Amino acid sequence: MSQNKIILCGLPASGKTTFIAALWYILSNKEISTTLSLGSLPKSRNYLNELSRKWSRLIQVARTPTDEYQEISISLKSETSTVTLSIPDMSGETWRSLWSNRSCPEHVAEWTQNSSGILLFLHSDKITPPVDIVSSNAMVRAMGGEPEDREFVPWSPDSSPTQVILVDLLQSLTLPPLGKGKKRLGIIISAWDKTKDTGSTPGEYLRRNLPLLHQFLQSSDCFTEIKIYGVSAQGGDFESEKELQHLKDEDIPSKRILVVDGTDSNHDLTLPIQWLMKK
Repeated sequence: MSQNKIILCGLPASGKTTFIAALWYILSNKEISTTLSLGSLPKSRNYLNELSRKWSRLIQVARTPTDEYQEISISLKSETSTVTLSIPDMSGETWRSLWSNRSCPEHVAEWTQNSSGILLFLHSDKITPPVDIVSSNAMVRAMGGEPEDREFVPWSPDSSPTQVILVDLLQSLTLPPLGKGKKRLGIIISAWDKTKDTGSTPGEYLRRNLPLLHQFLQSSDCFTEIKIYGVSAQGGDFESEKELQHLKDEDIPSKRILVVDGTDSNHDLTLPIQWLMKK
């Protein structure tokens, strides 16, 4: 039986925690059929069980605090293969630090080097867009000023456009010293329910909203294959009373999940992981 190792990464608040909460729930409760099933159980499951409990009861799964470092591995299996889903940092601070400080812990480097695939998360509703000079000048004039009179704010790594950070992150993960051979790349656009009014497929959404990242993926020779998924692991917006009531009316919590691959959709969160397992 072949073995694989997939590393899950993404900036803070990109949807990783909710994804893991929902994934652990469907694997543990088996309410729906999934392509992959749970392999060997982790030694410590308290954190995962607490996440899935909150998720199933429609309690907001909070962003992982930076002082509550969570390093998690989940084993999954198909009929012919096994895979370890490695999450070295649930909070995402490691990946932001890789951009801002150009460094990461040694064990994260080892996990990255030994991985056969990457699952990258970005949140559809938390994208920091670039601001070009024309738009910047227009905003200054709209506030009654002139471009030459504006005060410039010192640059900060954390204020950089999302797509710039993600391109740099992917380059860091695929080129030496962290990178080690070409890998498959799966991209999860989380909170996909917030994009339903756009009528876009996940690929189209990425092209329109993160063009630099899209161009990098099209032209880069760092990956063997790339696939983009839209995922609503939570199922809807908890701040909307109408959507929250709709979620409460669902008898089977697993069916709140939405996984969109192109124009097809289903509830199986293991599909992106199963695709990354393919040789």
